[in-house]
Amino acid sequence: MINNKLYKIFGPFSSGIGIVVIIIGIMTLFENVLIGIIIILIGIFVGFSYTSTVVDINKKRIRFLNNLFGLIPVGKWVDIKSDMKIGLKRNNKRWRIYSRSNRKFDLYEKDYLLILYDYNDKVIMPVKKNDNLECAKSEGVGIAEQFGINIK
Repeated sequence: MINNKLYKIFGPFSSGIGIVVIIIGIMTLFENVLIGIIIILIGIFVGFSYTSTVVDINKKRIRFLNNLFGLIPVGKWVDIKSDMKIGLKRNNKRWRIYSRSNRKFDLYEKDYLLILYDYNDKVIMPVKKNDNLECAKSEGVGIAEQFGINIK
């Protein structure tokens, strides 16, 4: 089984924000234990939740996961059928955050996603993320050969 980490659910800034919220929750513990624990749980959720894909080559299935709190995987298995396709898609994401002085900070992510398509060329799920086009193409060919499906 191959586990491919894709993205943080709340964006690239979420790790730092989650740690700040956890520290605030720890400081709140001295005043009110219940509220402090709730704030800490919110910080852990925001800071450590991410998406991933698990590929099971032996059973020919793929599972898209939302890993809540970084520990609890939530998602269902999709069986690979012979009429499915694997394709490559350029992914340009922009994350924007505003400071307290209303300045904006943009972070751009440019990468390539291997996408699983059904027989109608409808997107089922992303399979893997890669920064390099040539590596993404070769991995797409490898996955297509292992599952016995076509390349889009």
